[in-house]
Amino acid sequence: MNYETKSLSEDIKEFKTEKMSVSALFFMSQDLLPEEETFAQVEDIASNKDVFFHHTVAMPDVCSKPGRKNAAGTTIVSEKYILPQVNDSDPNCGMRLVKTNLNEDNISAEEIHKLFQELVAVVPTKKFVGTKVPFNVVVDICRQGTKAIMKHLGIETRNELENTQCGGSFFDREMTRQEIFDVIPKLYLHFAKYRLGVLGAAGNHFLDLMKVGEIADPAVAQILGIKKGQYLFMIHTGSGILGQYTMYTHTAKKAEHL
Repeated sequence: MNYETKSLSEDIKEFKTEKMSVSALFFMSQDLLPEEETFAQVEDIASNKDVFFHHTVAMPDVCSKPGRKNAAGTTIVSEKYILPQVNDSDPNCGMRLVKTNLNEDNISAEEIHKLFQELVAVVPTKKFVGTKVPFNVVVDICRQGTKAIMKHLGIETRNELENTQCGGSFFDREMTRQEIFDVIPKLYLHFAKYRLGVLGAAGNHFLDLMKVGEIADPAVAQILGIKKGQYLFMIHTGSGILGQYTMYTHTAKKAEHL
């Protein structure tokens, strides 16, 4: 089946079929539009009657995954309903925004290409072993969040902890080791000893260089030190097996991969 989109701008495409209750906006250029399987999943989700009151969104990293009802890299807005099939079963992926001193005036397209050639060579993606850490450090990361790995690696980056959401932990207190063991099998924690520092080979994990086009909130941009024309890295890492396997343990499914 040939899925067609309407171009709203160079980087925004609207997708709407007779089956869909609301339209889907694809935030990407024409050459980055996904395969038909992904279009079919976006169409299916947007066809849930009386669920949505606004459009759905597909981001540049949108892609279909085996065994998933919804494409990764999508956003929905629903006022009264929860759609379990929208959520992936791999929690605790990492997101990071990294500022640079690069801008449209001091780096060329050719230099960006060379930069990424170097990054591809040094950033682990499909490796099974990344930065190995002791078992106790893995447990402490689960208990304490970011400060545990900062202590182990001796990271002294200014404002590192303050710039990490909730310090890398959503707990309102420090968990005990036993509380972690009650939820996460020790075998998974042993797997995690080898999985730090790996970008992630599956799904939509990425290391992107983005240029700031427009400033929507000048006050926030000033606090973050972000300016128009500046280049920023956006990093999306996987959960390093730990999050994925933990969710498998606590989520009943007939089949994960079809």
